[in-house]
Amino acid sequence: MVVVQNALSTVLFVDDLFFEANGQTGDTRTVLRQTAALATAIGSGQLVVIEATPEPGDAFLLDEVIGIGVEQGVAHSLGVAPSDVASAVSYVPSMDYGGDSAKPFEITFGVHTDTEVLVTATSGIRFSLIVTP
Repeated sequence: MVVVQNALSTVLFVDDLFFEANGQTGDTRTVLRQTAALATAIGSGQLVVIEATPEPGDAFLLDEVIGIGVEQGVAHSLGVAPSDVASAVSYVPSMDYGGDSAKPFEITFGVHTDTEVLVTATSGIRFSLIVTP
């Protein structure tokens, strides 16, 4: 469940839900399940999360990232700090490490925020993050 409020000074339609302009009666809605359209509206600042309860079982695959060897923030639109984060590695450069074998790599997760997943990954590897609210 998520309670969202229209942040705009105009009316807003998202997933067939009508939101009055910010500050007007009807600018806030309780939604049982967060959809991709709602997540996009939250991420773009059209909707503001007032209250959120994690939905068990929901997982979101974020866009592919290339590791840079230092901590980097990867944006998400959950509206809350993720409760679980996993990674799916799609490419590891060989870097002439033992012929055809892949170079050893490491992915370490930092403290996550309501807007970003903090991660440190070996430079050059490609991976996607899987997050749950």
